[in-house]
Amino acid sequence: MRYPDEIVSVGLFDAGGVKSLENSVVRKMMEKGENPLVLKDVNDMPRLMALAFVNPPSLPYPLQKVMTQTALANRQFYEKELKEIGPDFLSLEKDLPNIKAPALILWGDQDKILDVSSVPVFEKGLKNSKTVILKDCGHVPMIEKPQETANAYLAFIKSVK
Repeated sequence: MRYPDEIVSVGLFDAGGVKSLENSVVRKMMEKGENPLVLKDVNDMPRLMALAFVNPPSLPYPLQKVMTQTALANRQFYEKELKEIGPDFLSLEKDLPNIKAPALILWGDQDKILDVSSVPVFEKGLKNSKTVILKDCGHVPMIEKPQETANAYLAFIKSVK
């Protein structure tokens, strides 16, 4: 939007910035005062992975241990950042009509973090968009369905050229 002459296309993968038509599982939890995106203790990684994925990838124990230790060590920072994002989280919606570049809207149909009902909001605001909804996929399609995500993105880029 700020550099229209420099942007050829836009890829929005389970993107934030708009108010979804339905509240996600995470949004409902946050409205109750919970912060489900921050690990609570060393045994909490499976819960967080279940929020992000329909079929969580297998993590080798050493990697899971390091990820968990890092997340717990930085917990206060993550909590602070999530609070600070709040007021600006929906800031993109009003500016969508100003985005002129072709846009790919790609979403997992089972996203518990940002509900798939965000898609029509993006479609309404973006005048030149294509939508791909991946079945049985959560919030991180590039990890959960890498081949399908890559194929959809490559096809989109080829259509833009």
